[in-house]
Amino acid sequence: MGILGVWHFGDFDAPQECRPERIALAAYNLGCHPFLLRVWPEYISWASWPNAAVESATEDLDFYTEDDPPPVDREKLRCQVQQLRYHRQEELRNAGRDALPAELADLQDALRELASAGVMDVVRLVELHEAVDRLRTLFQAVLRAYRAADDGELRWLLMREEHPWHDLVESARAAIQGNVDAQRWCELGFLVGRCLACTSFPDPRDIMPADLQQMEKVATALAPKDSTPWQGKLAAFLKAAKVPVHDDWLNHQRRSATALVAADIAIRETLDTAAGLGPWLIIDHVKGEFTLFGQVLPFTAFPLRGLKLFLVLASRPSEKVDALELLTETDLKVDASYLASYITRDVRAVLKPIVAMYATASGVDDPEAIKYSMVLSERKRYMVTSDPGGYRLAIPPRLVRRIQTPLPADQQEQLPLDN
Repeated sequence: MGILGVWHFGDFDAPQECRPERIALAAYNLGCHPFLLRVWPEYISWASWPNAAVESATEDLDFYTEDDPPPVDREKLRCQVQQLRYHRQEELRNAGRDALPAELADLQDALRELASAGVMDVVRLVELHEAVDRLRTLFQAVLRAYRAADDGELRWLLMREEHPWHDLVESARAAIQGNVDAQRWCELGFLVGRCLACTSFPDPRDIMPADLQQMEKVATALAPKDSTPWQGKLAAFLKAAKVPVHDDWLNHQRRSATALVAADIAIRETLDTAAGLGPWLIIDHVKGEFTLFGQVLPFTAFPLRGLKLFLVLASRPSEKVDALELLTETDLKVDASYLASYITRDVRAVLKPIVAMYATASGVDDPEAIKYSMVLSERKRYMVTSDPGGYRLAIPPRLVRRIQTPLPADQQEQLPLDN
């Protein structure tokens, strides 16, 4: 029983007061999030090695001789590969995918909620916590190797994520016991997550017709047709996904992905509102806007420099980001002493009207956070200086939601293999 003391499971003999909306949201996340976690390392790989065919062609150049020159300029090709890699890494950064995935923290919250409600099998709960912890440790190492551009270490780490991920999926689907509605929400999350993964991979996959049929069946069992806002969105996705594909398969996948993202958002908004757990900050990369304390703020409200800074801070809520690291990740080629004025003028000034008017009503009880528009300076205590050592977005991770843009690889994004 020693291992049971590692995590807080709640009192299984005396479950807490039943909160069906929170249980539904936790069960949906438990089913859906493992598949979103599967997408994350795929994008890290997509950004790190942009074109495997080109790399293979580059290696083949070694077989040519002076009398039989290669059809491709080796150095020019490598330069093109590097430019494409830089472009993809920038796209990854702008989409918020170059940070530890928020689904890890959401899964921990979901496990605590389901354990407190007494609907979790204890053995499965232990397995799930272990699988989430293993993935977090692995993803942290992947992120360090990615930022350090250590290709060898990164390749080795990405080869090791398959087993803990499979353990997570297998345990999640069978973990909920004795609550039919929670089991259905978990099943719906499982099906939505699997389809989201198919349409959101850099190299999209086909959605299985059996998954669409089962999704429709589970959704109907949870709510009669058109009785909730999310039912209409889900029906629109099912209609789009079932359309026969004649010629443009990739555009069909993109349309399906867009409809599915909208359905997933509608499901989460319905459950969040019912459970009283609405996020403080929503980062919507699909529409290019933030929703802060219920108020919409377009990306264009920020100067470009401020937008980059805020996106990096929002990618790691409640976590200190060192000043030098912040400059590096936003590609700002300036001295760190300039950062304080950039944060004040380009970030806090944009957030201040919304924070001042709506933060307290939304539940923020930290006067310091409100004073500095939720962006707090972090100084090293042993240093006597007015320059901050870093910054922190004072919003708990569980109150930040990201809506990712599906980024299937562009079929035209190919480097020339001949001149």
